[in-house]
Amino acid sequence: DHWIKDHVPTGKRLVSIAPGAIHPHKQWTAERFAQLVTKLAYRHNDLMFCITGTAADRSAAALIQVQSGANVIDLCGHSSIAQSAALYAQCA
Repeated sequence: DHWIKDHVPTGKRLVSIAPGAIHPHKQWTAERFAQLVTKLAYRHNDLMFCITGTAADRSAAALIQVQSGANVIDLCGHSSIAQSAALYAQCA
């Protein structure tokens, strides 16, 4: 809970996105995630999108942030499995 308070802004419903996958054929493109985030943000202005994953997913997170123009926070490489689980438990 302390980690979430230090890293995730409050006052919005949380939605987590994990764009990475070990196997490339199981990955959805960052552009597709950006389109989804854009549509959800348009319909629901009270959302904060938290992108989780490893440090290797930071480039996808940056692209999603830029292309969507929504409230997006990049947590890639900044959270442990336990911290990510705590975040997921608070997601809408």
